[in-house]
Amino acid sequence: MKKKTSLAPFIFKLWNKGDLNKQFTVDYIVKNGSTSGYTFTKNSVRKSLLAASFITKTKKIGKIQYYKQKFPAKSTDEHQDSQKPYIDIFKKLDLHPEIRKTCSKLFLDEHYDHAIFVAFKKINNMVKNKSGEKSKDGKNLMLTTFSVNSPILKFNKLQSVSEKDEQEGFMHIFAGSIQGIRNPRGHDDLVGGDPWQTIDYLCLASLLAKKLDHSKK
Repeated sequence: MKKKTSLAPFIFKLWNKGDLNKQFTVDYIVKNGSTSGYTFTKNSVRKSLLAASFITKTKKIGKIQYYKQKFPAKSTDEHQDSQKPYIDIFKKLDLHPEIRKTCSKLFLDEHYDHAIFVAFKKINNMVKNKSGEKSKDGKNLMLTTFSVNSPILKFNKLQSVSEKDEQEGFMHIFAGSIQGIRNPRGHDDLVGGDPWQTIDYLCLASLLAKKLDHSKK
Protein backbone atom coordinates (compact mmCIF):
# COMPACT_ATOMS: atom_id res chain seq x y z
CA MET A 1 0.00 0.00 0.00
CA LYS A 2 1.39 3.37 -1.04
CA LYS A 3 2.00 5.98 1.62
CA LYS A 4 0.46 9.44 1.42
CA THR A 5 2.18 12.78 1.93
CA SER A 6 1.79 16.39 0.92
CA LEU A 7 3.71 17.11 -2.26
CA ALA A 8 5.06 20.53 -1.29
CA PRO A 9 7.03 19.42 1.80
CA PHE A 10 8.34 16.38 -0.11
CA ILE A 11 9.74 18.54 -2.92
CA PHE A 12 11.16 20.99 -0.39
CA LYS A 13 12.91 18.14 1.43
CA LEU A 14 14.16 16.65 -1.82
CA TRP A 15 15.56 19.97 -2.98
CA ASN A 16 17.31 20.55 0.33
CA LYS A 17 19.47 17.50 -0.35
CA GLY A 18 21.40 19.90 -2.57
CA ASP A 19 22.37 17.35 -5.21
CA LEU A 20 22.68 19.66 -8.22
CA ASN A 21 24.55 17.07 -10.25
CA LYS A 22 21.17 15.54 -11.13
CA GLN A 23 18.47 17.26 -13.14
CA PHE A 24 15.69 18.42 -10.85
CA THR A 25 12.92 17.47 -13.26
CA VAL A 26 9.35 16.20 -13.01
CA ASP A 27 10.53 12.65 -13.73
CA TYR A 28 13.23 12.96 -11.07
CA ILE A 29 10.66 13.96 -8.43
CA VAL A 30 8.15 11.27 -9.43
CA LYS A 31 10.90 8.62 -9.34
CA ASN A 32 12.12 9.72 -5.90
CA GLY A 33 8.55 9.73 -4.63
CA SER A 34 8.03 6.19 -5.85
CA THR A 35 11.31 5.08 -4.25
CA SER A 36 10.13 6.58 -0.96
CA GLY A 37 6.77 4.83 -1.21
CA TYR A 38 4.72 7.78 -2.48
CA THR A 39 2.63 8.09 -5.65
CA PHE A 40 2.76 11.44 -7.42
CA THR A 41 1.33 12.18 -10.86
CA LYS A 42 3.45 14.17 -13.30
CA ASN A 43 0.71 16.75 -13.62
CA SER A 44 0.56 17.41 -9.86
CA VAL A 45 4.35 17.76 -9.75
CA ARG A 46 4.31 20.22 -12.66
CA LYS A 47 1.70 22.36 -10.88
CA SER A 48 3.75 22.38 -7.68
CA LEU A 49 6.90 23.39 -9.50
CA LEU A 50 5.09 26.19 -11.33
CA ALA A 51 3.77 27.42 -7.98
CA ALA A 52 7.28 27.50 -6.55
CA SER A 53 9.68 30.39 -6.78
CA PHE A 54 12.60 29.24 -8.91
CA ILE A 55 15.14 30.28 -11.51
CA THR A 56 15.46 28.31 -14.73
CA LYS A 57 18.32 28.89 -17.11
CA THR A 58 19.14 25.57 -18.73
CA LYS A 59 17.21 23.34 -21.10
CA LYS A 60 18.56 19.98 -22.18
CA ILE A 61 16.74 17.67 -24.57
CA GLY A 62 13.44 19.31 -23.74
CA LYS A 63 13.90 18.88 -19.98
CA ILE A 64 14.12 21.88 -17.68
CA GLN A 65 16.92 22.01 -15.15
CA TYR A 66 15.98 23.88 -11.98
CA TYR A 67 18.48 25.92 -9.98
CA LYS A 68 18.30 27.69 -6.62
CA GLN A 69 14.72 26.70 -6.10
CA LYS A 70 13.00 28.07 -3.02
CA PHE A 71 9.88 25.99 -2.47
CA PRO A 72 7.29 27.25 0.07
CA ALA A 73 6.84 24.39 2.52
CA LYS A 74 4.18 25.90 4.78
CA SER A 75 0.52 25.81 3.83
CA THR A 76 -0.86 29.27 4.59
CA ASP A 77 -3.51 31.36 2.88
CA GLU A 78 -0.74 33.42 1.33
CA HIS A 79 0.92 30.24 0.09
CA GLN A 80 -2.35 28.98 -1.34
CA ASP A 81 -2.76 32.21 -3.29
CA SER A 82 0.81 31.90 -4.57
CA GLN A 83 -0.18 28.57 -6.08
CA LYS A 84 -2.89 30.33 -8.09
CA PRO A 85 -1.16 32.99 -10.21
CA TYR A 86 -4.33 33.43 -12.26
CA ILE A 87 -5.96 35.10 -9.23
CA ASP A 88 -3.39 37.90 -9.28
CA ILE A 89 -3.81 38.26 -13.04
CA PHE A 90 -7.60 38.37 -12.71
CA LYS A 91 -7.41 41.14 -10.10
CA LYS A 92 -5.20 43.25 -12.39
CA LEU A 93 -7.42 42.93 -15.47
CA ASP A 94 -9.05 46.11 -16.75
CA LEU A 95 -12.48 44.47 -16.95
CA HIS A 96 -15.64 46.44 -17.63
CA PRO A 97 -17.12 47.40 -14.21
CA GLU A 98 -20.35 45.48 -14.83
CA ILE A 99 -18.49 42.31 -15.81
CA ARG A 100 -16.19 42.53 -12.79
CA LYS A 101 -19.11 43.20 -10.45
CA THR A 102 -21.06 40.26 -11.88
CA CYS A 103 -18.27 37.69 -12.04
CA SER A 104 -15.60 38.43 -9.42
CA LYS A 105 -17.02 36.39 -6.54
CA LEU A 106 -17.84 33.46 -8.82
CA PHE A 107 -14.33 33.46 -10.27
CA LEU A 108 -12.59 33.72 -6.88
CA ASP A 109 -14.84 30.93 -5.53
CA GLU A 110 -13.72 28.79 -8.51
CA HIS A 111 -17.16 28.61 -10.15
CA TYR A 112 -15.56 29.17 -13.53
CA ASP A 113 -18.26 27.96 -15.93
CA HIS A 114 -20.93 29.83 -13.99
CA ALA A 115 -18.82 33.00 -14.10
CA ILE A 116 -18.68 32.73 -17.89
CA PHE A 117 -22.42 32.10 -18.10
CA VAL A 118 -23.42 35.11 -16.01
CA ALA A 119 -20.93 37.35 -17.86
CA PHE A 120 -22.60 36.73 -21.21
CA LYS A 121 -26.04 36.76 -19.65
CA LYS A 122 -25.10 40.23 -18.45
CA ILE A 123 -24.07 41.21 -21.99
CA ASN A 124 -27.46 40.03 -23.26
CA ASN A 125 -29.29 42.12 -20.66
CA MET A 126 -27.10 45.18 -21.26
CA VAL A 127 -27.95 45.05 -24.98
CA LYS A 128 -31.65 44.71 -24.15
CA ASN A 129 -31.58 47.69 -21.81
CA LYS A 130 -29.65 50.01 -24.11
CA SER A 131 -31.51 49.07 -27.29
CA GLY A 132 -34.92 48.99 -25.65
CA GLU A 133 -35.61 45.80 -27.62
CA LYS A 134 -37.25 43.76 -24.86
CA SER A 135 -39.25 41.43 -27.13
CA LYS A 136 -36.18 39.56 -28.42
CA ASP A 137 -33.40 37.60 -26.73
CA GLY A 138 -30.07 35.98 -27.48
CA LYS A 139 -28.90 35.61 -31.08
CA ASN A 140 -32.02 37.26 -32.56
CA LEU A 141 -31.62 40.22 -30.24
CA MET A 142 -28.04 40.76 -31.41
CA LEU A 143 -28.85 40.40 -35.12
CA THR A 144 -31.71 42.89 -34.80
CA THR A 145 -29.90 45.40 -32.60
CA PHE A 146 -26.68 45.55 -34.61
CA SER A 147 -28.08 45.00 -38.10
CA VAL A 148 -26.08 46.82 -40.77
CA ASN A 149 -29.13 47.92 -42.76
CA SER A 150 -31.39 49.09 -39.93
CA PRO A 151 -29.46 49.05 -36.64
CA ILE A 152 -30.93 50.05 -33.33
CA LEU A 153 -27.42 50.58 -32.02
CA LYS A 154 -24.47 51.40 -34.23
CA PHE A 155 -20.73 51.47 -33.53
CA ASN A 156 -19.89 54.15 -36.09
CA LYS A 157 -21.45 56.34 -38.81
CA LEU A 158 -21.87 53.39 -41.22
CA GLN A 159 -20.68 55.46 -44.17
CA SER A 160 -17.61 53.62 -45.44
CA VAL A 161 -17.09 49.96 -46.33
CA SER A 162 -14.79 49.59 -43.31
CA GLU A 163 -17.40 51.03 -40.96
CA LYS A 164 -20.06 48.69 -42.31
CA ASP A 165 -17.65 45.76 -41.97
CA GLU A 166 -17.05 46.69 -38.33
CA GLN A 167 -20.78 46.87 -37.65
CA GLU A 168 -21.50 43.52 -39.28
CA GLY A 169 -18.46 41.88 -37.75
CA PHE A 170 -19.36 42.86 -34.20
CA MET A 171 -22.98 41.92 -34.85
CA HIS A 172 -21.78 38.38 -35.50
CA ILE A 173 -19.39 38.43 -32.52
CA PHE A 174 -22.21 39.47 -30.18
CA ALA A 175 -24.60 36.90 -31.69
CA GLY A 176 -21.98 34.13 -31.74
CA SER A 177 -20.93 34.80 -28.16
CA ILE A 178 -24.48 34.43 -26.90
CA GLN A 179 -25.19 31.37 -29.02
CA GLY A 180 -21.84 29.64 -28.60
CA ILE A 181 -20.81 30.65 -25.08
CA ARG A 182 -23.87 31.60 -23.02
CA ASN A 183 -26.43 29.15 -24.38
CA PRO A 184 -24.49 25.88 -23.90
CA ARG A 185 -23.74 26.81 -20.29
CA GLY A 186 -27.39 27.68 -19.74
CA HIS A 187 -28.50 24.25 -20.93
CA ASP A 188 -25.87 22.12 -19.17
CA ASP A 189 -24.82 21.59 -15.55
CA LEU A 190 -22.22 24.18 -14.56
CA VAL A 191 -19.43 22.20 -12.93
CA GLY A 192 -15.70 22.90 -12.81
CA GLY A 193 -14.00 24.79 -15.61
CA ASP A 194 -10.54 26.15 -16.23
CA PRO A 195 -9.42 29.48 -14.67
CA TRP A 196 -7.16 30.49 -17.55
CA GLN A 197 -9.82 29.84 -20.16
CA THR A 198 -12.34 31.66 -17.98
CA ILE A 199 -10.10 34.74 -18.00
CA ASP A 200 -10.10 34.61 -21.81
CA TYR A 201 -13.90 34.46 -21.90
CA LEU A 202 -14.32 37.25 -19.34
CA CYS A 203 -11.96 39.47 -21.33
CA LEU A 204 -14.13 38.90 -24.39
CA ALA A 205 -17.27 39.75 -22.40
CA SER A 206 -15.54 42.88 -21.12
CA LEU A 207 -14.59 43.93 -24.66
CA LEU A 208 -18.19 43.54 -25.81
CA ALA A 209 -19.47 45.53 -22.82
CA LYS A 210 -17.04 48.35 -23.58
CA LYS A 211 -17.97 48.27 -27.25
CA LEU A 212 -21.62 48.47 -26.26
CA ASP A 213 -20.92 51.50 -24.06
CA HIS A 214 -19.60 53.38 -27.09
CA SER A 215 -22.47 52.42 -29.39
CA LYS A 216 -25.16 54.98 -30.22
CA LYS A 217 -28.80 54.80 -31.20
